[in-house]
Amino acid sequence: MNMKFRDAVLALDARGVIELLIKSIESPMIELEMLSFGNVKYTTNPSNGVQAHCYGCAATNAICHIMNESIPADNIISITKRVNWLFGDESSNNNYIFVDRFEDAFDALRKGDLDNYNFNACTIGMAEIFIDDQFPFISRNKDVPNAVIRLREILEEHYPF
Repeated sequence: MNMKFRDAVLALDARGVIELLIKSIESPMIELEMLSFGNVKYTTNPSNGVQAHCYGCAATNAICHIMNESIPADNIISITKRVNWLFGDESSNNNYIFVDRFEDAFDALRKGDLDNYNFNACTIGMAEIFIDDQFPFISRNKDVPNAVIRLREILEEHYPF
């Protein structure tokens, strides 16, 4: 997968970051669970055997959307495994830091903490967001519908096409 993830993150402008947040919470590729960067629930079905069911927060779903595929169950639980999945043979401490800061930035964004988002985003060269409006705090899945409405209002007001 090489540098696709890094390049895609760095290509996002502020509008693209907000759009990715909306996509990640409105159309998650794995089950949305705001309190986990990634985990797996295993179930056993007599006809299918053991089934892995992955879940993760907005940051984890953003990674899935950027890569256009779900993070496999074997790679979702730890950041080291996510980095290896994203970068393969090119995994390094720099790539680990990049993914860690991306996840921290996205987690801060879903909490409405633009200062913390911008701090983490600027450390990896990701677009910063400078607006005075209050971002929604998304702590539970039931917060998603109202958050999406508010995020779209922010896009329309601050980042129109």
